[in-house]
Amino acid sequence: MDKIEFNHDNMFINNQNNNITKEKIEEYKDKIKKAYDEVIAHPSKETQSYFDVVNQETSELENYAKYLQKFDNIVVLGIGGSALGTKAIYSAFAKKGKNVPKLFVKDCIDPQQFADFLNDIEIEKTMFVVVSKSGGTLEVLCQTSIVEKMLKDKLGNSFANNFCVITASKDCALAEWADKNNIKTFYFSQDLSGRFSALSVVGLLPVCACGVDIKQILQGAKSMLEMCKNNSVFDNPALYGAILQKIAMDNGKSISFLMPYVENLAVFAEWYCQLWAESLGKEKQENGKTVNLGQTPVRALGTVDQHSQLQLCLEGPYDKVITFIGVKNFEKELQTTDAPYLPDFARNKPLSHVLNTSMLSTAKALFERGRPNQIIMLPKLNEFYFGELMMYFFLETSFTGALMEINTYNQPSVELIKINVKEILKNDKGIK
Repeated sequence: MDKIEFNHDNMFINNQNNNITKEKIEEYKDKIKKAYDEVIAHPSKETQSYFDVVNQETSELENYAKYLQKFDNIVVLGIGGSALGTKAIYSAFAKKGKNVPKLFVKDCIDPQQFADFLNDIEIEKTMFVVVSKSGGTLEVLCQTSIVEKMLKDKLGNSFANNFCVITASKDCALAEWADKNNIKTFYFSQDLSGRFSALSVVGLLPVCACGVDIKQILQGAKSMLEMCKNNSVFDNPALYGAILQKIAMDNGKSISFLMPYVENLAVFAEWYCQLWAESLGKEKQENGKTVNLGQTPVRALGTVDQHSQLQLCLEGPYDKVITFIGVKNFEKELQTTDAPYLPDFARNKPLSHVLNTSMLSTAKALFERGRPNQIIMLPKLNEFYFGELMMYFFLETSFTGALMEINTYNQPSVELIKINVKEILKNDKGIK
């Protein structure tokens, strides 16, 4: 089987704005060893929890997915890590299944948009999958209460047949409500951070019902995990990527672009933004030192953003590192013609060749301007390679967090927002 190719050549730039060299990597060797030990040799319970999902038993999940297929629609009520992974997987393979439900992920409580959506679907033919790790996510509970009333108005006491719950907490009001109404509930590990949960039941149940081969996704994830157990930095894809990102950050690269050149991975870049931002944006290191570290993730799409954001990347501040994702072989292909208005060099070419040439040309232009970038090339976009790609970014994030000496898995300031919302709503002092 062909392998994903990781091309880091354009990261190695040594000028007044960059000092990324093989010699510089050698200077970090003690930190690299410490990061490897922290993530692979002696993983924390949070790290181990996403390692464990690659060996999960999926029969119960797959059997229930068959039940979900009797519905016209599946609607995931979730937000953040309870939604973005599902969206990323489904958008990559949305056309995969035939005669399967349509999947919608409603992760925004804009009342007009949510009302319009609920009015547009046949609610009695829709399964609502309620996802909240804590069982107390306010936005999700608000959505659920609205849907519950609408279903009761339509279906009476059988409303519960149109609900499923996924949570990590057995001791929460959501789980109690599900148990009281005999609603099917799936539990996942409390140690599994939401943004690392896409390969658990959280992300896999909805997409399995829509025809995605979840076993292949898990096989791909397992394959990448095994590759990244190599303690040689140059033979460990995620560790190599992490140290290059860390050196780039130390060189003042405070922005990380992820730019796939395949539209089915556009939402994957959105998923990456949460993973990278929430994991690495931290005020304090593990030793308590205030550092205010992090790298702002930005999603872009080729070739669309060659005609917008790339101008900034090429001529703006030297504060960015760009990662491209390409696909060698597309499941469907188109060929340009010999139309007279086409330039000679673009006639009778596979469209994928034009697309990937654009990616390589963009990478070359950035390198020539002293802007570090790298390319991840998938042999094809299928479930196996998608699983490898997702695990790669899980691991790169964990390694980078370890190199930064922060807690990769917490999000204390996000919790502060939740506290503020609760207090303001309790005192009814919000905007009316």
